[in-house]
Amino acid sequence: MSYKDEARKYQLLNTTFERNLSKPTYEQIENLVFFDKDCNDIQRKNNYTFLANLEEAINSYVQESEIDYQKDNTFDGSPDCGCDYDCECSLNVFAMSTFKNIARQFNLDLENNNTLVNNALAGFTVGEQQRLLSCNIAEVVRIIMYKSLSYLSYDLGFYDISFKHHEVAIIMYGGIMVDVRVDITDYLEEEISARGKKASDARWQPHREEKKERKKKYIKIMKDKGFSTYTDAASYIKLHVDTDKTPSFPTVCRLLSEADKGDFS
Repeated sequence: MSYKDEARKYQLLNTTFERNLSKPTYEQIENLVFFDKDCNDIQRKNNYTFLANLEEAINSYVQESEIDYQKDNTFDGSPDCGCDYDCECSLNVFAMSTFKNIARQFNLDLENNNTLVNNALAGFTVGEQQRLLSCNIAEVVRIIMYKSLSYLSYDLGFYDISFKHHEVAIIMYGGIMVDVRVDITDYLEEEISARGKKASDARWQPHREEKKERKKKYIKIMKDKGFSTYTDAASYIKLHVDTDKTPSFPTVCRLLSEADKGDFS
C-alpha cells in the first residue's frame, strides 16, 4: 500500500471515528428522553433547543477547564502495555486523571448548583420548563458532558481517552433505555488502574525527549520542503526519513500537527 493510500485510509478512519463520537445524537436523546414522537411541533422544537443550550454550556465549561496532564503528575513509571509499535499508552494514563477530575468537578457543580440547567431553560414557558424537567435531565446532562470530554480528548490527540469517555456516554444512554441508573463513578478509575504503572521514570523521560526532537525535525522538514498538508509531509517523512515501522504514519501526522501549533512537549 502506498503512503497516499495509507493517508486516505487514515483520513477515512478519522471520519468514521468522529461520526461515532456524535452518538447518541440529539434525535436519539429526544426520542428516548423527551418522547419526541409524541410531542407536537412546538415541543419538538423546544426539545432540540434545550439540548443545544445544554451542549453549548457544557462545551464552554469543559473547554474552560484546565487541561494540564503534567500538573501534579510525577510521571513515575509507565504502563507495561506490551505494544510493539510507537504507542501513547503512557501519555494516556497520565492524561486520563486530568479528564477524570474534570468529570468529577462537573458532577459536584451540578449537584450543588443548577445554574447550568436553569440557564438552558431560560426563554421557555413555565409549562415547558416543567415538562422538560420531568424527564431524566441529570443523566442527559452527564451524557453530553462525557461526549464533550470525548471530543476534547480527541482534538488533543488522546484517542484512547476519547474512546473511553464516549463509551461511558453510550453506557449511560443504554441505562436510560432500560430504565437502569448507571453508576459510572469508578468506571474510568478502573480503566486507569487496569493499565498499571510498572516501568520506571527513566523509561518515560527518554520517550518524551525523543518525541520533542521528532517534532522539531518533522516541522522543519515540512517547512523546508514547502508541504501544505500534514499528510503530504508525513508521506515524505515515511518514504525518505523515518522509514522504519515506528513511528507510524498517523503518529507522524499527529506530531506534525502538534508542532505546527507550537506544542513541542
